[in-house]
Amino acid sequence: MSKQITYYFIRHGKTEWNEQGLMQGWGDSPLIQVGIDGAKAVGDVLKDVDFNACFTSTSGRTQQTADYILANHSDVPRYAKPDLREMYFGIWDGMSSTAAEEYEEFHTMRDTPAKYRAQVSGGETYQQMLDRTMRVLKRIEETDVEGNVLIVSHGMVLRQLMYVLGGGDWREHRDKSENILNTSISIVDYKDDTYTVREVNKIDHLEGLGLD
Repeated sequence: MSKQITYYFIRHGKTEWNEQGLMQGWGDSPLIQVGIDGAKAVGDVLKDVDFNACFTSTSGRTQQTADYILANHSDVPRYAKPDLREMYFGIWDGMSSTAAEEYEEFHTMRDTPAKYRAQVSGGETYQQMLDRTMRVLKRIEETDVEGNVLIVSHGMVLRQLMYVLGGGDWREHRDKSENILNTSISIVDYKDDTYTVREVNKIDHLEGLGLD
């Protein structure tokens, strides 16, 4: 029998560092009220989805977001995975994006993934981020988990992942994909080692919450 999984990928709710324009990779900050409201809105729109498992990064902001989404589903098994963390920015983590722009390599990271030299910042490459993220999916698919699976992760992780699962080359994703918004919903079906992207960056459930 072929295995089928429907992944619901959610970017965490908006945080203090998001609001302040700070680089937020492996560093962390709590959700602000609009982020909490967004997470609750996700929980409301997905309230009838029967999740068989939830995977978050080990960052508090993704776990807090999952708390609100699954507020009425305490029986869903939850797992925190370091490999679902945001891109590691090294010395830029916690720095304002304006200050980071003083580094030439920051522009390369933002605009030309294939040419980014992560050793400049002490962070990681896009390839490394993709490898660890895909490792989580492959491990899920090797277990007995089936059906609906909730994954709460991060903006850069999900932007790259959605593009690649849709058949794109990670080297081009910054040019050919859109920014994944806080508490947006992306849905991907998995069957017979094939991924079919159904929705990316769905945000109609956030109307009126003041998210941008």
